[in-house]
Amino acid sequence: MTKMRSALVLAGLAALVWVLAAGVSIAAAEEVYNYVGDLGSNYVDGAFGWPISVATDSLGNVYVADSDNNYAVHKFDSKGVFVTKWGYPGVDDGEFSSIYDIAVDSSDNVYVTDSINNCIQKFDSNGQFITKWGNTGSGDGEFTDVSGIAVDSSDNFYVADYSDNRIQKFDSNGQFITKWGNEGSGNGQFAQPADIAVDSSGNVYVADMGNNRIQKFSSSGDFITKWGREG
Repeated sequence: MTKMRSALVLAGLAALVWVLAAGVSIAAAEEVYNYVGDLGSNYVDGAFGWPISVATDSLGNVYVADSDNNYAVHKFDSKGVFVTKWGYPGVDDGEFSSIYDIAVDSSDNVYVTDSINNCIQKFDSNGQFITKWGNTGSGDGEFTDVSGIAVDSSDNFYVADYSDNRIQKFDSNGQFITKWGNEGSGNGQFAQPADIAVDSSGNVYVADMGNNRIQKFSSSGDFITKWGREG
């Protein structure tokens, strides 16, 4: 996760250099930060600090995970009209330290991964906290830099455990089902799995970032195929 966060910092610095090169003063830049949606503020509806992930529900509503500044989930209708938001910096229920990914199940419950608190939090579609699971570690249901999350048609969840180099599978209540993977470059091994997706047949696709490839698995973690290389 250090590499990813370094990339975020460098991108932020590049944006600041662009602002200064355009002749905008530091004071003006701060005013934009506080009051205009481009750079976001915890107190501005629909403004982002660092929108990192997006998901939709059965009604077409859009949920945006805002990381590293606002620590919030923003909800919009299908036309982009702001509906609500929730979240605040912290470690308690409904609080976040570094949101990474977001997913929505068939009942429109919202699941959010937090890569610093190493947990997954579950909310209803209005942002009411339901439950959470996970903590830092390498045991079942524990994470080290939890990253991507995806849901299948049965509302099981697949979570990319970035620094533990594995995938974990849970039911919709957070009960551990199975896991697979370890560090390496062979079939079914990972070098920092960053994101994950599930198709309509329940096959699982993992972005194996350090190995510059995509791996495909069955819903139980059996390796099927892989593709990609550095380039």
